Amino acid sequence: MNKTSFMSELKDIYSTSLHHNQWAKDYFLLDMPKNESLHGDINAERCWGIYNVSKRNQLGMLLLGEESMRKQKSLVQNFGLNSFYGHGVSEPWLGGWLNSNSCADNSIRKSGSILSDRMWNPLMNDAWLLGGIHHYQDFHLVCEGIGHQRLVDKMNELPLQTAVGARQLFRFGCNAPSFSASDHNAKIISNWKKWFADNPTVFYAPWGPRVFVREAIGLMIFGYKPKFTAHEVLFYCNDKMSARKASFKAYFNALSDVGYHDGISKKMKVLNTLHNWLFL
Repeated sequence: MNKTSFMSELKDIYSTSLHHNQWAKDYFLLDMPKNESLHGDINAERCWGIYNVSKRNQLGMLLLGEESMRKQKSLVQNFGLNSFYGHGVSEPWLGGWLNSNSCADNSIRKSGSILSDRMWNPLMNDAWLLGGIHHYQDFHLVCEGIGHQRLVDKMNELPLQTAVGARQLFRFGCNAPSFSASDHNAKIISNWKKWFADNPTVFYAPWGPRVFVREAIGLMIFGYKPKFTAHEVLFYCNDKMSARKASFKAYFNALSDVGYHDGISKKMKVLNTLHNWLFL
């Protein structure tokens, strides 16, 4: 996507997006001038910045999940932050650490895999997602801290998850008369279903849909599929043509069609749509 079409699309939907995301009004207006006629252009420039940082991240993958993952030092150290204007103001602990000698690598600050930008708003989040989609990057869901240990325990009950080592036992298991790869995969998916059911706030808070729902809808309509393993759920590009055609207008229309913008009132419609994509 070239800058001209990128900017034009964003300016066209800016006012409507602001209307549909009143909960994020303060984010949209952060450091904006009093002249409202300039807001659409400034927002488009901000989105263009995060779009380019996203598509060029050094690991070729992006992480999805709760805002709290940016407070997990081990995740930041291993995957780095994805930022154009600097890390989010909601993580003050990062300031001292990122500017210390122990974090000299600028890639950890800006070209990593965890979105953390102090100018964040929903459209910047969309731009970040499209940057990864246009380059067919994998997206990995971070679930540590959200009922994660129970999920790990359930996965450890599976036959292949023993101290022998998953790779060795998998080789043996595939040749064993009682082994069924399809049954094994079904149990893995069943465990993930249970995890989602036990942790409904991954999708919705009392006030409405979480940002992950917004991201999942984008991945769904732009050619991505989920892949469940005993260790994680990731989303990979299954249809490169759909990914190449991903646009802000198509994304905005899909969010409206599914009912994302209608908040709690369309919760069941949104959840049913995502359930069919994830598990059917």
